Amino acid sequence: MVQYVRNTSFDINAVIKSHEKWMRHAVAMQGKESDSKICRIILPPPNVTGNLHLGHALTVTVEDAMCRYRRLQGQQVIWYPGFDHAGIATQVVVERMLWNEKKLRKHQVTQHDFLELCQRWKNERVADISKQLKALGATLDWSNMYYTLDDRFSEAVAAAFCQLYNNGLIFNDLRMINWCPTLRSAISDQEVDIVDVGKDNSFLLNKCGFEKKYIEVGVMHRIRYEFLDASSSSGSNYLEVGTTRPETLFADCALVVNPNDERYVKYIGLHVRHPLCPDRTLPILADEAVQVDKGTGVLKLTPAHDFTDFAIARNHADHLSDEDFNRACIDESGCLINAANLDGMDRFEARNEVVAKLVERDKYGGRMSYHEQQLRICGRTGDIIEPMVKKQWFMDCTSMNDAVLRAIEQGLLTVTPKYMQKHLENWLNKKEPWCLSRQLDWGQRIPAFRLSSNSDWIVAPNEAEALRLCDGANTKMNLKQDDDVLDTWFSSSLIPIILLGWPKKRIDRIPLSVLETGYDIAGFWVARMVAVCYSLTGYLPFPKVVLHGLVCDENGKKMSKSLGNVIDPMYIVDGISVQKMLEHLDKSTLSEREKKMAADSLKSRFPKGIPQCGPDALRFALLRYDVGAMNINVDVVQTAMEGLKFCNKLWNLCIYADEVWQNYCEASDQVCRDRIEDCWIRSRLENSLMIMSEKMESNCPHLALNALHKFLCNDLCDVYIETTKKALWSKDFPRLRVIAEVLRDVIEKSLIHLSIFMPFVSAYLFDRIKRDKGSSIFVADPKMDLKPTLIDKKLEEDMSFVLQVIKTVRSIRAQFQISSKNTLEVTCCGESCDLKNFKLIIQELCNVTLSSAVPEENNYNLPFPVSGYAAEIHVSIGAECGSLVKGELLRRLQKAEKRKGQFLHQIDKHEKLAKSATRGDLIERHQRKISQANAVVNGMVEEISKLGALIKKLEDFSKKFNFWLQAMSRRKRPSEWLLIGVCVLHVMMAPYTKVEESFNVQAIHDILYHQLNFTKYDHHEFPGVVPRTFVGAVIVSATLLPVVSYFSNISKHWILYGVRFVLGLTILFAFNHFAQRIDKKFGELSGDFLRPLPNTFALLGVLWTYQKILDERWLCAARIATVFTLLFRCELILFYGCVFIWPVLTRQLPLLGRN
Repeated sequence: MVQYVRNTSFDINAVIKSHEKWMRHAVAMQGKESDSKICRIILPPPNVTGNLHLGHALTVTVEDAMCRYRRLQGQQVIWYPGFDHAGIATQVVVERMLWNEKKLRKHQVTQHDFLELCQRWKNERVADISKQLKALGATLDWSNMYYTLDDRFSEAVAAAFCQLYNNGLIFNDLRMINWCPTLRSAISDQEVDIVDVGKDNSFLLNKCGFEKKYIEVGVMHRIRYEFLDASSSSGSNYLEVGTTRPETLFADCALVVNPNDERYVKYIGLHVRHPLCPDRTLPILADEAVQVDKGTGVLKLTPAHDFTDFAIARNHADHLSDEDFNRACIDESGCLINAANLDGMDRFEARNEVVAKLVERDKYGGRMSYHEQQLRICGRTGDIIEPMVKKQWFMDCTSMNDAVLRAIEQGLLTVTPKYMQKHLENWLNKKEPWCLSRQLDWGQRIPAFRLSSNSDWIVAPNEAEALRLCDGANTKMNLKQDDDVLDTWFSSSLIPIILLGWPKKRIDRIPLSVLETGYDIAGFWVARMVAVCYSLTGYLPFPKVVLHGLVCDENGKKMSKSLGNVIDPMYIVDGISVQKMLEHLDKSTLSEREKKMAADSLKSRFPKGIPQCGPDALRFALLRYDVGAMNINVDVVQTAMEGLKFCNKLWNLCIYADEVWQNYCEASDQVCRDRIEDCWIRSRLENSLMIMSEKMESNCPHLALNALHKFLCNDLCDVYIETTKKALWSKDFPRLRVIAEVLRDVIEKSLIHLSIFMPFVSAYLFDRIKRDKGSSIFVADPKMDLKPTLIDKKLEEDMSFVLQVIKTVRSIRAQFQISSKNTLEVTCCGESCDLKNFKLIIQELCNVTLSSAVPEENNYNLPFPVSGYAAEIHVSIGAECGSLVKGELLRRLQKAEKRKGQFLHQIDKHEKLAKSATRGDLIERHQRKISQANAVVNGMVEEISKLGALIKKLEDFSKKFNFWLQAMSRRKRPSEWLLIGVCVLHVMMAPYTKVEESFNVQAIHDILYHQLNFTKYDHHEFPGVVPRTFVGAVIVSATLLPVVSYFSNISKHWILYGVRFVLGLTILFAFNHFAQRIDKKFGELSGDFLRPLPNTFALLGVLWTYQKILDERWLCAARIATVFTLLFRCELILFYGCVFIWPVLTRQLPLLGRN
């Protein structure tokens, strides 16, 4: 067999390169467009405003998994790629680019040149996004790509507009709209962000492409309107109006009060003078829409610049003139008009000027706080919306939406997850007409024509048809098409039916099998798509909607380029340095201030950049979170690293399997049956694949991947592979043959199904281990179908218990720091599962000897519960582990006692508070706290009791064990008696000394017989060749001096016997203590030394030194060594130098200090 993996670690680049071949296979396997049974799904078209972000990557990952899963089921799939021209968003980005590159505004270039820039931008983005999609492994059918601004869509959009117009659903009307002065275009309500001012007194106006500035908010200005009849009975000659927008004063046409407000009811029907235009009089009207508690309770009516004012004005049209409705004081660019000498001034700059004029005329009553103020912000530009009255094209969605709601109620359209259905229904319940007009250059032109600005609109798909409808005989009329373009969402709402050939081909079936997208565009796109397509064709565009959540960063913040938390998926796939990220940021269309903020964020979050993780790791990371959650907080880099480790684990798994396949002997005649772990792993595989299939069918790809990941990591790698290693090491060929077959089946099948989620590594490894060289992960193989008959639920239940037992044993080792090399004696009690069949697995995986006998009372056993089961295991604790166990038990006991004390303190505190409390609810709350604390205290008391009993049992066991050890130590070992006997025999047989010993023997003689008469000492005549010390001789002589003094006539021959015998016993005594230390650490050792040499005296010091070293008393050992080196053998310094240099360097032995 050829070695299929050259590298020992996961090679990302090799895997990516290999996958290009598999993608060509995928393209060749796309379904036929004409097949009605085919599964059709569209990729929600990314905007051509920029590259993909993580939200797009999640959509691609989820939808690609759906497509690959269906292909493995044998179904043909067409997954349509597409791109959205994104009218407003693209125009904004191109305008920014124009300013950043050429310092030009849009109105400074021709429309033709601007559209050319937009087209160039679009082409570049389409190329970049296509490259990203392919890099992510998306199996899209590129031969069926769509674009919402191509000729096919232009024709369909015009046809749809005309049909809906003819059906009375689209109409042109004068209405209040949301106007963005920066865009100089209308936008829909859904593109407006509502911002609560709160207690802030300023708001940062963050208009894209313009310098930021702060405007005052949260304040109402009190403006005085003088009564026309100065002799009013009110006691005051004016009414005060509170307004947040004094700059709109020039467009006022009336004052309005609530008819139920007793303060102002008497003024209804009177008139007041305009504070800055005294010649203009304003009526005082009554309307219940006025909020009594807002401001002063009086509303200045400005229908040209406020939605509420416009609605009230329509209710009082009989009291107002056409001039009142048309009177405006702010133009499309946000500057004042019809405002005398303030014309052309920015609306916010003009505010202070207006207030100054009012103060000058004594028409200003001061300021009042208004924290309830809300600002309407353009979601595209950040500018504050200016409500305006304009003639626009609208679509009445009421009947269309009601039809869709009925379809949902009847089950014809389902939404997954179910809780997100309410979000879609809320959109469909909105009754406001959809404003279709956009005053842009980039987009689908509205198919409406007219002769002049005063003539009626002619709605037709093209100019020729408009001429025919206008006057078929006169073809020379000059019709002008509406300059406005349609809302982008109108174009994208037609995607399903256009892909099926509409309008050239009549729709006779539901176009798509399913729609999958993010919930954040469920209203913008999904609701409108269902309503429009259903209305145009009578068919729902799809029977099922699958929604996923909004991808946020790890802190739950929405992705924003200015915040620096938007991550390009390719950063994860290819890796990138922080410097490169900053370079990309610098080339963006953000303002300089936004770039600085984003740069600071990037440097803080990714100081070392982002390592290369590959596409599989990115897909893994995105599917590790609940994709059905409303907000998905993704720490993508950390989770991608987890995915990279998983890829490496798969790589190593296949390397190990390859080693098994190369080592087993196929020619072996020995038959080895499947063991219980072989049956279990096959059962677990089929069960996991069954769960995976169920989760994919219920549109939960994250749970499907989790089932496979759990099987591969926990069951296959952590359990089954571990049980096979002994057979591989011991070359058990019959067993290896079975293992090889099991691994081949399990790994092949696992990789094929894992390719749904992680196609790159799965395809690469599968291509190198597959038995059938013609098989493919893209083609359904009957051999890879699920086999429910292999599932053994009883075996899995038993094995689950066994694994929990193993987990418990490993936990015990970790808690008490017991080495895995120490074999533990374990007994399991209380569970019906028979562990005899699993004995081998347990022993191999956690190094225990398993016993079924109930532990005896005289043995020390610690009971541990098996989590999740009515069972416990008893672990016999030996002396070598006793101190570790006792230490851990004491730590837990201290912790329990500390916790008990804390809650007793809480009880005491709440009892005092309960006594001093007067309110019943407070007393009840303190009593509840006391009850909760008592429950904890009782639990701690029980735990302390159990821990105390265990510690006592352990101490009793330790005492018995130590008593036995002491008893054994008191018994003289035969080897020690033998040494004493040898010592006596040696003294009797060799009483005389060698010349080297003569100095010490003569010194002992002189000390015993001449004592203090130093003049007779032999040392004066024979001092020796080197200086000698009398210390050893003095010590030995001291033991025999009483004998010589008492038995004065005793022969010196017997004294010599005594001297050598004393010296021998002294050395034996020291050696015996040394041997005991050796026994304790290393085993047994023995020897005998009794010659009266300086070496022998030094040996006593060496033995003593080593006793202290073995006791880890380094300083004491060093002092003994120093004394014996100076007194007996100076050469010992060479020996001791080697012994003591290491503890000095490691600071176990301080050069200066105390022991």
